[in-house]
Amino acid sequence: MKIDSQNSQEAKPPEHRTGYKRRTILINNSLQLRYTLLTLALVSLACFMVWWETYCSLSGMVRTQLLTDPLLMTLLKRISVLVFIKVFLLLTLVALFSIMISHYFAGPIFRIEKSLQVLQSGDLTHRIRLRKRDALKQIGTAFNKALDFLHDKAKEDSEKLESSNLRLLEISKRLNKEEANQINEVVEKLKTVGKSFKLNERAE
Repeated sequence: MKIDSQNSQEAKPPEHRTGYKRRTILINNSLQLRYTLLTLALVSLACFMVWWETYCSLSGMVRTQLLTDPLLMTLLKRISVLVFIKVFLLLTLVALFSIMISHYFAGPIFRIEKSLQVLQSGDLTHRIRLRKRDALKQIGTAFNKALDFLHDKAKEDSEKLESSNLRLLEISKRLNKEEANQINEVVEKLKTVGKSFKLNERAE
């Protein structure tokens, strides 16, 4: 039932190390950059539509001589330049905030992926640990509950199998040598069942 401790420790993601704090902002570069670019595109589109409608409206009023001040178009161009500068600063802030926000769901996704890799190694003692502010906390909780069930059932079956093996060994003592050897062979094979799973040292 035991797995090499060094391999098990290497397989565990960094959140199970003592005092671990997630310091890397870009955890899943592809996911977080796509989210940031999408947010920037939507904000840029909204800013452009507001500017375009304002510019076209004022330009139309000048062309139709509703506004006769000759300096108005010059002022309008200056305002447009200022608007572009402010929009650029706004998009910079939006990009930074988008990356920060995406960190709260990219981190849990990263941990879930790493936890699934640990689970593939047969370690049923592993549990996902998410921070209070992380998204997908409900999924992490459901994942841990499912692992709790699998761990308990596997441990229960392992104990039943061990008890059955002892019973078979007792029965083999009352049989002739050939029959006893056959039962012992079966017992040895049954002992290998569940060896690929780690059930001890369950994480709290």
